[in-house]
Amino acid sequence: RLLKITPLHKIAASLSAAGAAQEEQRLLQELLINLFHSFHEIILIFLIGWTLVRFIRLFEEHLLEGHFTKRTPDTTMVQAFGKLLRVVSVLIILLVVLGMLNFRFTGLLALGGGSAIIIGIAVQPMLSNYFSGLMIYSDGFFKVGDWIYSADKKIEGIVQQIGWRSTRLRTFDRRPLYVPNRVFSSINIINASRMTNRRIKETFGIRYQDVDKMATITEQIENMLREHPDIDTNQMFMAHFLEFGPFSLNINVYAFTKTCSFQLYRSVQQDVFLKIVDIIQANGAALAVPARSVQVVAAPDGTSAVAMLPHQ
Repeated sequence: RLLKITPLHKIAASLSAAGAAQEEQRLLQELLINLFHSFHEIILIFLIGWTLVRFIRLFEEHLLEGHFTKRTPDTTMVQAFGKLLRVVSVLIILLVVLGMLNFRFTGLLALGGGSAIIIGIAVQPMLSNYFSGLMIYSDGFFKVGDWIYSADKKIEGIVQQIGWRSTRLRTFDRRPLYVPNRVFSSINIINASRMTNRRIKETFGIRYQDVDKMATITEQIENMLREHPDIDTNQMFMAHFLEFGPFSLNINVYAFTKTCSFQLYRSVQQDVFLKIVDIIQANGAALAVPARSVQVVAAPDGTSAVAMLPHQ
């Protein structure tokens, strides 16, 4: 009986092993088919995401070029919303792909809990730049196209781009200047593009022998400023005898131009200075120059002494 039972047992075991092998082969084929379909779906998702990100960038560029509106768009806000939309699109694509791969976020959270401090220290400068960039966008201290400078650091130029990590300026000698965004949270920034006027502040000196003409000269200079078409008379303007200098009587001229353009401002300032020179000369006075006179004095014993006197 044992001889008859043993072959049947082996046959059953062989059939069971063959069935298991076929089942494993079938499961492997199904897995490969599923991975193939998932791979195609993931590629399709990435293509759709890349197209969406590219579309957002092209739409941003066309909007900045004024193709969709007659008004000049706010470059800073357009770039900020473009960056935000691209980041949101990438995050959505990643979440969809991870969901298709049955990725478990609980394991990632458990891993992140132990290494959060190390990662936080490592990416602290990057996060600082990122949040400082958000502060620049939200507070609106400056925008693309503004002329900014800081007295705390050697930073001055025209804002060309506000990025996630840094802001690019174009200095007046045409060199690019890249400033990390976190720097702007610790320094004072002056936005010169938002000035309402430009100031003329200068001191002129006339000779000491023209002291009797001082009142007339200052009065005529102030009248000239009042009648000048490019001087903003709604702002403070004045011309006063300021001080007794070492070789001159100094007149202080103070006024604001209507224009904020640097080139036009220099032209207006030049015109004001030339008119002041004309007023001084028309009154028979002259601008003082730093010079000295040499005076030789004879002593009673027949010797002589030399004295250096301010030029009058």
